[in-house]
Amino acid sequence: MQRTLCEAFGVSELRPFQLAHALDLSEGRDVFLAVGTGQGKTVVLLSPLVAASKRGESGIGILIVPTKALAQQQEDTSRKRGLQAFSITEDTVRESDLFGHVAQLKGVRLAIMSPQMARGDRFDRWLRVKETHQSIRWILIDEAHLAGDDSGPFKAYGELGFLRPRLPRTTVWCAVTGTITPSSTLTVAKRLGFQPGSFVNARYPLDRSNTTHIPLFFDHSFSGDEFLDLSFVVPFGMTSHSQILPTLIFATTIATSHAIMSYLDSLIPTTVPNRSQIVKLYNALMPLEYRNKFIEDMNSDSVLRIGVATDTLTYGLDIPTLPRVIVFDLCASFEQMKQKTGRAGRNGAPAVAITYAPAWVRNIPAAEITTQRAKDDLKRREALPAVLRSWFNPIPSCCCQVERAYNNEPWDVSILDPRSDGTYEGLDSQMKSSLKRMLTSWRQKKWASVRHKFPNRSHLPAQIFLYDHEITRLIDHAHICTDLPRFNRVMDGWKFLSDYGAQLFKFLTEILKAKSGSTAAASSSTSAPRSLAPPVKSSKSGSTAAASSSTSAPRSLRVVLRPIPIPPATPSTSSLGKRAPTPTQGRTSTKRRRTAKGKEN
Repeated sequence: MQRTLCEAFGVSELRPFQLAHALDLSEGRDVFLAVGTGQGKTVVLLSPLVAASKRGESGIGILIVPTKALAQQQEDTSRKRGLQAFSITEDTVRESDLFGHVAQLKGVRLAIMSPQMARGDRFDRWLRVKETHQSIRWILIDEAHLAGDDSGPFKAYGELGFLRPRLPRTTVWCAVTGTITPSSTLTVAKRLGFQPGSFVNARYPLDRSNTTHIPLFFDHSFSGDEFLDLSFVVPFGMTSHSQILPTLIFATTIATSHAIMSYLDSLIPTTVPNRSQIVKLYNALMPLEYRNKFIEDMNSDSVLRIGVATDTLTYGLDIPTLPRVIVFDLCASFEQMKQKTGRAGRNGAPAVAITYAPAWVRNIPAAEITTQRAKDDLKRREALPAVLRSWFNPIPSCCCQVERAYNNEPWDVSILDPRSDGTYEGLDSQMKSSLKRMLTSWRQKKWASVRHKFPNRSHLPAQIFLYDHEITRLIDHAHICTDLPRFNRVMDGWKFLSDYGAQLFKFLTEILKAKSGSTAAASSSTSAPRSLAPPVKSSKSGSTAAASSSTSAPRSLRVVLRPIPIPPATPSTSSLGKRAPTPTQGRTSTKRRRTAKGKEN
């Protein structure tokens, strides 16, 4: 089984859960699998068909998916694994009788369809044919958590249980999902026809540690043509499409997604080559060829850098290398939000998922709820799912526990990086550069003084004492090194930590305290009014003393006001951080730059 699936899916080794449940399905056991998005659920889904095809067997599998786009993708994926797969949707059945075609073929076949199609008359007539009925060996259900949705377009998912009594008892069932709680698993499984106690209930952690989650509140209102909270997506002064981090933005409606695309287009300078191809839309109204090309371009290093999509891309579509996802509105459910953020980092590389919510979602103290609007906002917050409200108002000590608690998964705070306790502020880029010079100098001097203790290494440069990447790590986490244990955690792995860690910590502390002191002094000097009276020399000691009205004679103060030349205004707006309008750009933002800051989850 291991060798067969590795050859089919082009991997060197299966993950343990993939092999375990591929064997379960191959041996005739039903499986309900919950595992994080992008972890390889498709391998488990298709494994019994791939194995049966390798053995030269025959049979029909039915794969249920929520959207036409996902049906087409699963068809392509299955065919690459050597299966005879067919996407049966309202679009494809108009062209030919795919139900009849699947029934006539020999070997292993896979019919991919929506739950609505499975509830239709054509499928019912097809299932009544004796040869077809006896040939169905597998029922496969993707995005199984949708069976718990009692409203909306996916309500038909919860009605799939009707298939169980209509199919042979030997039919093997498999359902997979990346977003479902333990408490709802049994309810959803029952709706899908799984019999309690007679299936493998396989659950694995749903959290993906490679993805940094940033929940944010909208800072700006947005109208039909300005979305200032998204302006950071297009770098200011960009000269090439490669400067934009590939990003997928989810919008609620096609109209909103088009407005976002137009706004982001207006931020791209007209001098950038192929600027009209950098931002594109993706929705269900697009032709199949366009959607396939969109996915292909997002998966490659093409000119396309920003995709603005609707819910069509929420479920299952695979863009493995996508490094950033932005959910630009409050989702109706936590599961829907996680499906969208799960599009990022599916290849295991570091990724960022930014989720936005309106300002009324932010918790405020009860004492501040005095106006009618504040009371109305409170009612709206209370109507939200509790987990969504917690997601955007996480505690500072361990933000990821919101999702972990929702999924009943344990979390260990000790494995997380220590967080700032507020003693020191985070360092800006200028201070980081200065700190790097000081730490590099400390490394050079320290190694020069101790290298004689290491005769086998004394001829080596100072980098062998403290590597550059260790200095970088210390600089990035300097503001959290408020005590020696925290410092030791940050510098864990430095081979000289036990001998020279305390000295380096003392050196770092002196720098950080000096910075904090200078910052406080600058703050007080700008907040306190400056005295216009000059210092008065003491006749006895010559020291400087402040003038006092009770002890000093009145003095006259001569104030000389010199004119300050004001440079003439220039048409350039680069110094103001604004983008100069051009005839083809339309309106542009006056608040151009914005840095996305939030809590990591």
